[in-house]
Amino acid sequence: MKDAMNDTMNDRDIRRLARLASINIRDDEIEGVRSAINEIMALIDDLLDADAGSLEPLIHPIANQGQYLRPDNISEENERERLQKAAPAVKKGLYQVPAVLDGETRRK
Repeated sequence: MKDAMNDTMNDRDIRRLARLASINIRDDEIEGVRSAINEIMALIDDLLDADAGSLEPLIHPIANQGQYLRPDNISEENERERLQKAAPAVKKGLYQVPAVLDGETRRK
């Protein structure tokens, strides 16, 4: 299995990842981010190396307990129209939010 820790991220990789995630990282934060990412990658390596082939899938995290299903009853009134009055843009009952593509912000 590929060891993620052998693929240490350089400054360029960290900056690219930050740009793709639309977050700003200062120069003095790069080493901390690199360290955090390397710790996450080490955890992923541990998970990938774990032998789970002999384990049975769980239906519920607590043994011998199933999923509780409540009755599908209406418990609250539909207040969509009242709540959407405060929204900056609504179209056909749906909230309109700016689309963010390639760093550009525009409203559809």
